[in-house]
Amino acid sequence: MAAFRDRVHAGRGAFPMAPRTPAQPPRVIIVANKRFGKDDAQLLEQIAKELNLAQTASATFVTWPSVGDFAAQMRLAAETDVYVSAPGTALTYAPFMRDGSVFVALGWRLKHPTGRIVPSFMEQQLVGGGTPYLKSLFLGSKDIMGINATAQTPYLTGPPVRALFQQALQLVTQGFERPVPVEDNLSIEGRVVRELCSVDPLTCKLAFEQINGHIANSQCRADVWPELMVYEVGGFSEGGVKSDKGGPMKCAVNRTELRRIRARHGLLGYGAPEE
Repeated sequence: MAAFRDRVHAGRGAFPMAPRTPAQPPRVIIVANKRFGKDDAQLLEQIAKELNLAQTASATFVTWPSVGDFAAQMRLAAETDVYVSAPGTALTYAPFMRDGSVFVALGWRLKHPTGRIVPSFMEQQLVGGGTPYLKSLFLGSKDIMGINATAQTPYLTGPPVRALFQQALQLVTQGFERPVPVEDNLSIEGRVVRELCSVDPLTCKLAFEQINGHIANSQCRADVWPELMVYEVGGFSEGGVKSDKGGPMKCAVNRTELRRIRARHGLLGYGAPEE
């Protein structure tokens, strides 16, 4: 991913990228996202104001169209030290930050077509495991879900989100060792999947063949995010999802090992059986 980033910046005449100037406060952008409810956005705007007043960072709540053309958007990404976003399109410019920057993943409550709601960060292969020149921080899944997650928003609360901002700023100013190991750049759900696949690689290989469309199973091609495996949602649920032909569509998973690992990490099932 770093090579692709460098080619993009070279194409606009901005490579190598200038390193961060230590004398200046870290630049933080919070990217507007359709997954933020009104209360979520207000909290993030308030945190940005607090950082600016304290002069601990230069923080901005941004919408990409308002930044300008693609070159202007890439320029902003390259000058950003901390990139804060929920999943989806809003995070796709994070890989274009310079080495030593930090991505803050706020996740969201993903509502599956089956009705289940689970915490999700989605594109961890894009920003996380696939970007070892950045450090990725993830809001805790229990913080995302709260006490009674019956709706998708609002889902952000002040203390854990503020703590994540402070951790990100500390990493930027003090630095961190690179490249960051894959497992250190994943959410707890991503680490659970890696652990599960180390215990039972054959079942995981089959699951990924289903997800990638090498084995015909349309439900598995839809249920691609690691959280859906970890929390046994959709095709990864015990009963699977009923197909148009009447039979269930199921995705491969070692359920016994998954539940053991999930319990060992203290993760709730959010509707999945605990054992």
